[in-house]
Amino acid sequence: MNMTTEWELSQILNNKTLLNNTKFYKMGIQVPTKTVINAAK
Repeated sequence: MNMTTEWELSQILNNKTLLNNTKFYKMGIQVPTKTVINAAK
């Protein structure tokens, strides 16, 4: 499983276009992007 590093995550969070096209998965279940953004704050 490919884990996103914190640096990669910060790059994604800083790029709104990329962020909107990125699907986040946790334990194989898709997680809404808003959940990831809120967790990163």
